[in-house]
Amino acid sequence: MACLRCTCPRFRARYKRLVNNIYPADPSEGLIKNNMEKLLFYALSHHQKLDRIAKYMYQRLCRDLYRNRARYACITVAAMDRLLMACHAPSLNLFIGSFLKMIEKLLESQDVELQVLGTNSFVAFSNIEEDTASYHRKYDFFISKFSSMCWDTNNNEEIRNKKRLAGVRGLQGVVRKTVSDDLQVDIWDSAHMNKIIPSLLFIVQDHLSDSYLERADEQFSLPVGEDSSPGKLAEFCLRELLARTNYANVKAVLTPLLTHLDNCELWLPNAFAIQCFKLVLCSVQSQHSYVAIEVLLNHLNDISKHNPKIKTSLLEALGEAIAIAAGGAIGSSIFEVFNTLLFHLKSSVAVFSNQYRRKDIPVIFPFRHESVTVTLKSFPPEDEKKFQEAVTNVVGAFGATLPAYQKIEVMTFITCKIPTVSEISEGLKTSNLSSVFPRSLLEPLLRLSRSSDSGRKRQRLLWVLDTMTLTAFLTIFLSNTTGVRLKVQKVFHRLLDRHENLPRLTPSRILLPKSEWDLNVEKCSHQDLMFMKRAGVDLFNNIFESFQDRDNKPDNIFALYRTSALILIEVNSSDIIIEFIRIAMTLQVFIDVFCLGNNKLYNSLR
Repeated sequence: MACLRCTCPRFRARYKRLVNNIYPADPSEGLIKNNMEKLLFYALSHHQKLDRIAKYMYQRLCRDLYRNRARYACITVAAMDRLLMACHAPSLNLFIGSFLKMIEKLLESQDVELQVLGTNSFVAFSNIEEDTASYHRKYDFFISKFSSMCWDTNNNEEIRNKKRLAGVRGLQGVVRKTVSDDLQVDIWDSAHMNKIIPSLLFIVQDHLSDSYLERADEQFSLPVGEDSSPGKLAEFCLRELLARTNYANVKAVLTPLLTHLDNCELWLPNAFAIQCFKLVLCSVQSQHSYVAIEVLLNHLNDISKHNPKIKTSLLEALGEAIAIAAGGAIGSSIFEVFNTLLFHLKSSVAVFSNQYRRKDIPVIFPFRHESVTVTLKSFPPEDEKKFQEAVTNVVGAFGATLPAYQKIEVMTFITCKIPTVSEISEGLKTSNLSSVFPRSLLEPLLRLSRSSDSGRKRQRLLWVLDTMTLTAFLTIFLSNTTGVRLKVQKVFHRLLDRHENLPRLTPSRILLPKSEWDLNVEKCSHQDLMFMKRAGVDLFNNIFESFQDRDNKPDNIFALYRTSALILIEVNSSDIIIEFIRIAMTLQVFIDVFCLGNNKLYNSLR
């Protein structure tokens, strides 16, 4: 009886007869539509037969592929697509199992057209919203296959673009099918992301002229059609994937992105890396943007021993990303961000030192209240200098996103991190670095003070200069290096000047009549007056001692004059004026005794 079923069509099962009837004698005629309608009606009327129909069609597909009858295989795929779109029964999961096996067979074929055909079927399947969950379905094969198609390097440009476009569309279908369903395979798993992200980035980079990457902050519609550029579609898929991320899986996307940039050496030059992070910050949800910044900082820690050029490129990308993230760039761990940047700055300063530049030895680096061991390696000093400038720029970029009160807190934090001369000498046993360390650490402080100008207006001196900040500044005032003293005076000027009088205090205006000074002077508040009475003694003594430094240069003298003038303007009180008259008279005695023999210094004081 079984033999009769195989040889005589009348004895075959009805669903097999209906399936066989959709195939014409000449495959060029295509699917027989009337018979296809009969098969659809039967499948919708007998849901329990869907599984058998799918298995039988899969068997026919395998037989046609084995016999190289590609046209009949195309008819089978078209019929399966029609069944898939028409049937929404609870037993559809069984049908999909055979359907996915059919897609696997097509993708394993060496024929590019069959691979594209299988991809199109999978994309159509990915757009279907299923009513019931599937716990056993796996997409590992599709992720691997579509990713490998993205890396195709066929010499024929048309075939290469066709396979890459199919690979991107397939990855997009996998993401759409799995990302919104917690019961499906975890698409955010590192094993999957390590294949998807590098594949998309490779296509975007290879088709950079066709993409929108240079306009990362702009919105654009999804490119459609077989002639669409793989670069545009890959970038759109990457944007879509990033837009679907949440707090838990932002790192899962960014980690393979950074790994790809490292492995392909795309940090030098860093134009592509910068555009990638612009795209990331423009695509992720704004409340999660600070996670991307944290991932970048952690990666900077991971490559801390690499070439400074690479670290500089990463910091440049970080600076561009901060500008897009704006207020959400730092998140809750504000001091951790600045502490990380300060650590890298101090490590670079140690490497930059002439004494240790050509030695690979560990150095105990003195922080205020802590020590860090840094292993120094030989790198060109100009590269280290550029890296230090990049750190300073990033500190300023971070500071620009902070509210005024947090800027003051961060400035206090940085100031207290600057080691004193005795601490540096004790930790490094060298006088050369005693000036390099504070001067380099004052650069980000100066940049941060400039970014806080607009938010500091009309604030109380007690808020701007609390006890800890003022004590740290006064300690650095007495540094034995003129450059350090000059920089800290400039930072102090920024903190004192709350009425924009600093630009008016120039050498050419000192000897002008009072009516031409055009200064903004307001009545001092009670809080500021009490603060100055409490902290003024130490401040005035410090200014007096700074004036007495014999290695002062004209710039140092003028900076001290500006400090004194700003104090008098901001704290407009008779008591403060009397104190400065006393200082001036005492300084006159000092000048008469010590400075008359120094013509250069004497002329600068005049």
